[in-house]
Amino acid sequence: MAQTVPSQTISPPGATPTPGVPTGTPGSTNGTTNDTLCSLSEYTPVTVQLQQIKSSFRGGTVTVLGTLSIIDGCTFEVSGFTYSFAATNTYWFGSNFTDPNAEAILVSPTPVGQFQSAPSIKFKLTSTVTFNDFSVLNLFSIDEKAVFGQAVLRQSPSNPFSTVENSKNHSNRLSFDPTIIMTKIFVGFLISFIWIM
Repeated sequence: MAQTVPSQTISPPGATPTPGVPTGTPGSTNGTTNDTLCSLSEYTPVTVQLQQIKSSFRGGTVTVLGTLSIIDGCTFEVSGFTYSFAATNTYWFGSNFTDPNAEAILVSPTPVGQFQSAPSIKFKLTSTVTFNDFSVLNLFSIDEKAVFGQAVLRQSPSNPFSTVENSKNHSNRLSFDPTIIMTKIFVGFLISFIWIM
């Protein structure tokens, strides 16, 4: 599972992170927060139910419940949020595929701790993403390398190769992969050498 780890210091393994506020105070400049790609006024309102993906953790039962809503161009909120028997070092990651093993990037720097029917928890996007950069939010534990919950914001394929278009794009990239090209050259040279002998 290719997950991009945040660059700032994260809670040590074994410690359940508590929800916090990202460092820095966002200001407003022409409808955007300082030093961020997102725009407070540019977003499509979305409200979806969290889906449980993994239900066990170190012999215990994990519960993930809630309703996730995009409330502005830089913030999403989870209402009625339950994440009990929470895995350590959990963050929100974004992907364009519903497959929990698909590549994903950190989208909120706020660690997700344990919650029991929290009325409303808000999460800010990192300064490097917008809601246009991903279509699926994954509740991902860095320590466990597992997705425990997921919210599909827009229709998304299950994996990068589930559509013909993506498969074609991938095959084109493979044909220009330097390792594959060098292997083909080496095999061709080896066959020519053997043929001459």
